[in-house]
Amino acid sequence: MLARPPVPGPYSTKFVDLVGKDLVRISARSDYALRAMVFLAGYAPGDLVKGERIASETGVPIKFLEAILRALRVAGLVTTQRGADGGYGLNREPTEISAHDVLLAVDSALTIEPDPRQLAAWSALWRELHESTTNSLRQVTVAALAERAATRS
Repeated sequence: MLARPPVPGPYSTKFVDLVGKDLVRISARSDYALRAMVFLAGYAPGDLVKGERIASETGVPIKFLEAILRALRVAGLVTTQRGADGGYGLNREPTEISAHDVLLAVDSALTIEPDPRQLAAWSALWRELHESTTNSLRQVTVAALAERAATRS
């Protein structure tokens, strides 16, 4: 799925092959959050999964994962429980959580940042691109991502 090896760190970016040769650059934090949510979507509502298991199955470093899961909990997307029987689970059905919800929870803003030296005439294009991307992300659910991941395995 990755077009080149990941670069470690919370502010690194990854080039993700979405369709053929089309590449989109997203933060490692966003990528890891989507991986965790797709993994949790494979469990029944109410089932809790230990953070260590999520980390090992998704390839996300545990300390980084814990920070991401905290952000997802604050956003109301993930539920947590402490203790021997504790863990993490989805707070809503995966069909009710969009990719936009996940990305917004961990990166706090979805923006397309054009070069400020560009002509103002391009601003409408960047605005349209941002709106189109945001609308597309709102339509893709965690359940749909999980289904796509399962068919690629």
